[in-house]
Amino acid sequence: MPLLPSQGKYDIIDDMEQLFSQLVVVGVGLLGGSIGQAARQAAIASGVVGLFRSRASSEKALKCGAVDHAFFEVQDALSHVTQSAQTSQIPMLPQLIVICSPVGIIAQHICDIVSYYKNLPPDSARVRCLITDVGSTKAQIAASLEKESFPPGVAYIGSHPIAGSEKSGVEAARADLFEGKTTVLTDSVAATDEDVALVRRFWERLGSHCLELKANRHDQILARTSHLPHVLSAMLALAVEEKEYELTGTGFADLTRLAGGNPEVWVDILQSNGQAICHAIEEFQTLLSKWKPLLASGDRDQIITLLKEAKKKRDALGS
Repeated sequence: MPLLPSQGKYDIIDDMEQLFSQLVVVGVGLLGGSIGQAARQAAIASGVVGLFRSRASSEKALKCGAVDHAFFEVQDALSHVTQSAQTSQIPMLPQLIVICSPVGIIAQHICDIVSYYKNLPPDSARVRCLITDVGSTKAQIAASLEKESFPPGVAYIGSHPIAGSEKSGVEAARADLFEGKTTVLTDSVAATDEDVALVRRFWERLGSHCLELKANRHDQILARTSHLPHVLSAMLALAVEEKEYELTGTGFADLTRLAGGNPEVWVDILQSNGQAICHAIEEFQTLLSKWKPLLASGDRDQIITLLKEAKKKRDALGS
């Protein structure tokens, strides 16, 4: 169901104005770097702050224009944006933190950020802080946050931009990565309608079309449209021996492209959505079982029927 535009205090913002006082990107790889580049290009915030694990990756991000400032500890990054907000000419704009870490540690990052804001001195100047993420599974994150107490002014809105590549690292980042893509907004914590609308506005400014789904429904669908294809791609890559590589063509290359994705990223995705993926595998096995008797009997008419049906569905997807 598409999100409807909300009527709230943020609606006065047009495509040429800032949405946030500061944008923080936690984990500046392909997605985080692309967000930073696109956000800076669209002037969405007065500055983009990146949180990194290594100096080498921070230098690459600064060089390719993904961030304006680099930090290695969450406390330092959030202290910087808090101080910047206090001296900003437009302090009423909220901050946005986008977590682009592997899905297995997204919830912990959210809790660390929430803890920082909980521990601010009571008399400190506060700017509303919105937290979102790019995780491709959502139910596990939502469950992890059920007992988390958010302080006033801090809210979480789950996001999943359906965009990416088998490539990884900030050097693969592209400012146009989200153009024409769908971003799903999922469960939120302590968020108002205006907060959700503003996060939607953020993704639209990056070029996305936004939809809203509950976390469990999102994971069920992505199990079929994203996670199962990755498993199948990996299995197909394993099915061919190295000595047979010279007899592979573009079809094999296309079908195994997903297997080139970062294993450290994908193991978290597959583990966090295991039940839904198992169900998707069972459904696929049922469909695949139709082929064996047709091929064994040489039933040309039924084979053509299945191929035509598959072609019609594939053609409907476009390029």
